[in-house]
Amino acid sequence: MTRGLNPKPHDTGIEENTASSLVLFFAAPLMGAAAGGMGWGIRGQYGHEWGVMVPGVLVAFTLVFLFCRRSTSLHAARAVALTAIAFSFGGTMTYGQTVGLTHDTPLVGNYDAYRWA
Repeated sequence: MTRGLNPKPHDTGIEENTASSLVLFFAAPLMGAAAGGMGWGIRGQYGHEWGVMVPGVLVAFTLVFLFCRRSTSLHAARAVALTAIAFSFGGTMTYGQTVGLTHDTPLVGNYDAYRWA
């Protein structure tokens, strides 16, 4: 007799998927934060946009290895590259706006600028 389309409940892998999801729920933020923290420490050697790409790459690699196990290496490389570029844009915005608001002569003493910074 064949099983057909109705496998036994223990053959579905539901327990394994739930356990795997629970591990990822805790592992992703912790491992991502650890990778980002290490990258932020390395970032100081390079500075600004180029430096902020280091934690971007490390966080992206961590998340790709955790969540995209079955994807191709080309898709993983694209995800890592785009994440690094996105981090770089964030570094440009932060330095261009936040620090600039506190150093412009007309804005010195402007409390709205300090609150933004």
